[in-house]
Amino acid sequence: MRRVLCSGDSLTYGDGVEREETWTALAGCLGTGPARYEFINRGANGATTADMLARLPRKLEKFRPDTVILMGGANDIIFLADAQAPLLNMETMARLAMESGVRPFIGIPVPVCPPVREDWGAVADFTAVGALYDGYAERLRDLCACRGVIPLDFRAGFMDAVERSGQSARSFYIDGLHLNPAGHCIFARIAWAALTDYINSLSNLR
Repeated sequence: MRRVLCSGDSLTYGDGVEREETWTALAGCLGTGPARYEFINRGANGATTADMLARLPRKLEKFRPDTVILMGGANDIIFLADAQAPLLNMETMARLAMESGVRPFIGIPVPVCPPVREDWGAVADFTAVGALYDGYAERLRDLCACRGVIPLDFRAGFMDAVERSGQSARSFYIDGLHLNPAGHCIFARIAWAALTDYINSLSNLR
C-alpha cells in the first residue's frame, strides 16, 4: 500500500469535523489493491508554510512516504497578508521532497466563502484576504507548471462538484474557511482520483 503524507494547516487537519470525517480518512477508505492508499494526516491548526517547512524533513524521515501532499498558505495570508513567502516555502518543500525521492503534490486550496465566523472578522479583512488567496492559488498553479510539480487542484474540483450538486458553495463550509463533512467527501474523491491517475500514468510508461 502506498503511503501518502499530508502536510498542511487546518484545511488538511480537518478543523471542526470528527477524525473519521476528514478528507484524508475518507480517501484512505477508497479504492482496492494498488488503488488504495495509506493517508497520514499531519496537518496542524494555525500552521504557516514556515512551520510546515521546518517540520517537513523530520516527517519525511519518520514516515518515509511514497508521496507527499503539501497544502498551506492560508495562515500566512490571513495573519501576515503575504503571498510571496508562502510561495517560496511551498517551492522549497516540493524540492526537499523530490531530493528525498518522494513525489510531491501541491494542493490548490478552495476559496474563502463569506460570511466567515464573526470573531475572525476582527482579525482580518476577509474581503482582502479572499482576493489575495485567489491570486495565491493561481500562482501555485504557475509554480507547479514551472517546477514540474503535480498540482492537486482541490479548488477546481471542488467548484465543479458544487456546480453539479445544485447547492451553494457555502453549504459545504462550516465557517467560510473550513469544510464540513460533505466538503471533506468532495476533497477525498479529488485526492484519491489524482493519486490514482498518477499511479496509472507510471504504469503506462513501463
